[in-house]
Amino acid sequence: MAQQLLENANRAGLTRSSNTEKGTVTAFEGQNYSVRCRENGDKQEFKVLCHRTSGLIYAVNGEPQKSQGLLKSDKTTFARYASMSPIQLNQAVRVKQTAVKAGLEL
Repeated sequence: MAQQLLENANRAGLTRSSNTEKGTVTAFEGQNYSVRCRENGDKQEFKVLCHRTSGLIYAVNGEPQKSQGLLKSDKTTFARYASMSPIQLNQAVRVKQTAVKAGLEL
């Protein structure tokens, strides 16, 4: 779901990207969630943060590694956003005005 949300957010122009020593970082900052992806060679790391509950999902190459602090409602809401088209997402999301920093750690 994180990958789908990030792809749709990227198509909608809602992401920020930066190249770091550890790879390319792409981030989406929504009102309730932030999604970050770091790609380096064959490795793709995703980190999803829920701002309201400080919940976290961490996955490497599509395999969940860690999940903590998420409510069932968080998972439902995140799934809803992940299933939106880029146009729907652009209309539904109020983007935070923060940029990805060059030294962003995932």
